[in-house]
Formats: sequence, structure tokens, C-alpha cells
Amino acid sequence: MNTMQPARATSPHIDDSVPRPVVAGTDIKVAQIAFEHGYHGMAPDEIVEAHPHLTLADVHAALTYSYDHIDAIRADWAETDRVIEEMKKIFPPRYTDRRLARAAMAASEPAFAKVWANPEDDVYDRPKP
Repeated sequence: MNTMQPARATSPHIDDSVPRPVVAGTDIKVAQIAFEHGYHGMAPDEIVEAHPHLTLADVHAALTYSYDHIDAIRADWAETDRVIEEMKKIFPPRYTDRRLARAAMAASEPAFAKVWANPEDDVYDRPKP
């Protein structure tokens, strides 16, 4: 006797009626939870800590959904990466990391000079005998 298993219904924790499925009642995308778990190595309870409005059941439902729809999730990640790269071309960063570091150092030097030149803490600046 050959019987087919019924298709698994989507969890009530997931709203997949929108183009990018989300945890029901939130704007947290299933793809985001899958990314935090898969790429950041966050455990489900750590994801709940990062998003306190989610329950552990929400996170597990999102992960289950992502495993069942992995191709769509990966396509979502690829599209997000594509949009980010496009935005970088349209709105290039004002500072490179090196320029930003130099600007921060230049801005902080006067403050450090005041701290190190403070005669009240000279006793702490002297080496111990």
C-alpha cells in the first residue's frame, strides 16, 4: 500500500505570506535568523537574547523553515549582498578605515596630552623602585 505523506504545514510562528518570510508578528526575517545561526554561530538561546521579543519556539520555527527552504534563503542572502554592493557604489564610504583611524588619533591626541601632563597623577607615572 502506497500512501503519500501530507505536506508539512508552515508553523504558525512563521508568516510566509510576504515576499521575505518573517517571524509572525515581527519584522525579523527568517533569513536573518538563519544567518545569525549559520554564519555568526549563535545558538537559538543567544538569538533570543539578541531579539528579546522572540521566543525560543519562534527561533526554532525560523530555523526549521530555513532548512526546508534553504535555496530561497541563500537566494535572499545573495540578493542582500548584491543590494549592499550596489549601495556602496552609489554612496561610497566617506572615510576608509585608515583615514578614520588617523582622524580619531588626531582628535584624541590633545585629550591624551592633558591626561599624561597632569601633575596630580605624577606619582602614578613614576616607575616603582
